[in-house]
Amino acid sequence: MKKFLYFVLKIRSKVSAVELWKKIYIICMIISIVFLYGVVYLVFHTVYQRDIAEQQKQALAEFKVMESGVKRNMEFLSNENRFEEKQLKRIIRMFEQYYDRQHAYIKFWSDKDGIYPDNVGKLQEKNFKSDYKYLVEIYSIKKVTTAKVTGQFVYNHKTYSIWYEKSLSDFDKTWNTLKKRFIYISILTSFIMTILLWIVLQRLFKPIRILTEAVSDMQSGDYSRRVKVYGNDDIAMLGYKFNDMAKMRNTEIEKNSFKTDELIQILKNKKYKKQEEKNIVLIFNKAADEIYGNMILLESLMVNMIQNAVYASNKAGKIYINIFVEKNFTMESSKQNNSHKQIMLSDSNLGCNDNNNRADFIKITVKDFGCGIKKDDIKHITEAFYCVDKARERSEGRTGIGLFLCKQIVDIHNGSMSVISEIDRGTEFTISLPFHT
Repeated sequence: MKKFLYFVLKIRSKVSAVELWKKIYIICMIISIVFLYGVVYLVFHTVYQRDIAEQQKQALAEFKVMESGVKRNMEFLSNENRFEEKQLKRIIRMFEQYYDRQHAYIKFWSDKDGIYPDNVGKLQEKNFKSDYKYLVEIYSIKKVTTAKVTGQFVYNHKTYSIWYEKSLSDFDKTWNTLKKRFIYISILTSFIMTILLWIVLQRLFKPIRILTEAVSDMQSGDYSRRVKVYGNDDIAMLGYKFNDMAKMRNTEIEKNSFKTDELIQILKNKKYKKQEEKNIVLIFNKAADEIYGNMILLESLMVNMIQNAVYASNKAGKIYINIFVEKNFTMESSKQNNSHKQIMLSDSNLGCNDNNNRADFIKITVKDFGCGIKKDDIKHITEAFYCVDKARERSEGRTGIGLFLCKQIVDIHNGSMSVISEIDRGTEFTISLPFHT
């Protein structure tokens, strides 16, 4: 269930909840119907084959009873010196009449000459086994299942052949009735499943749809929107984070100066997922004694940035976190000095009313040497729920909301965020924050 919820959340903001709901509904219906019909087919096929095997055994048993009776009558007639072809016909007719209620049909040969019925013709040896064993077959004649048993025996130096064939029309009627019932039950079950799935998905997607709409409102500049949160599952936790973020944007955040060493020590003590597993080393370089802002928010910002760098890094990799002061910084000079590979992700005028106003800024860079980000993905990475590598991030339990929150925190501080990234060479995020004393 958790993986499914993460899959639902990992969508681009441009994909509406309604469109996703339809896709999930269709996929679930197809899987459910295929699974249901597949299981029922396997059960029906297994039972049908078992019943066919029983019909074969029954036909063979009837054949053996008839063969044994023919032999006894032939011996009796021989002992009475009355053994002749006419008597054989009478014996076979007697057995055929006995099995008539089972829609049986019998043929009889002496060597290759036909004995019964009169129009039976010459023996076709391909219908008999050469080693005098029984041959049992099931086949269909004009959509009617038929069982056939053939066998031979030797008496008085002659080979006698018997063909026993019976219609399984009663068997077919029973199975046809079962098929009709299966169709009716399947239609009813599918209809009930459709309604239940509709209700379940409506309830499941309602909080996601509301949350997606709220995120869209926030992206449009409306920070008054709140979502109702129930429970403590993954969706609820995401709702709590959203409300906290909206509250941050809608109220004045307390900012003050704090020691850079204090923030670095907190970041060093944090446990980052995959860091120990990958043996990642964090290297901090400090050239600024103080930072101005909300320490709790900036801590959250840095934790998200470092965690993303850990995920992107290769085994035994290094991540450099640099914090320094840039003197006499202007917005215009920043644009001119930026590398052509650097892409701005957030720009809140850097706390300046005029692009040419000079001020001191805190620069924070987080650089890894991992997989990098494709150019087409960079412009989307600060969108809510956007994931660069969907399969990998889903397996790692990530929701794609981290950089979206980072952008909101940077904007709250009237700062800017940019990125330089190359595939298989790494990524460097740069954050510029106004420094006020």
